[in-house]
Amino acid sequence: MAMARGPARPSLERHLVRVAVANVAPPQAPRDPLARDLARRVVEELTAFLAEPDDPLLSVIGEMNRKVFPSPVVALATDPDIDTLALFVDARAEALRSRSGRGLTPGDDAAERRAIMGVVEKRLARRYLRHLRE
Repeated sequence: MAMARGPARPSLERHLVRVAVANVAPPQAPRDPLARDLARRVVEELTAFLAEPDDPLLSVIGEMNRKVFPSPVVALATDPDIDTLALFVDARAEALRSRSGRGLTPGDDAAERRAIMGVVEKRLARRYLRHLRE
């Protein structure tokens, strides 16, 4: 019996992956390094998005900036339909459960975030590679 894959990814994600790669590489370029590089850039944008201050005015300015100057990389990181943030949130929640809700020092928290983002980056690279092969 074949294992079922998760729900289909939004077609917008496939489109944005292809646009982002087309902006930086010729069509015959090897796909693996392109997918890894795109995943790295998306994780950088996701990290920046998570680091935005809680100030409502700055949040609105950041959102306006994303709409006025659209980038496929930023959209892959922040679009709510694509929901890349869920990969981070799910892993963060699992880490919290695994340590029974125990808090972390700021240094340990930063290390955990980096480790989770590394896992997210690898997962995105595999996902983006599939999109590039389709």
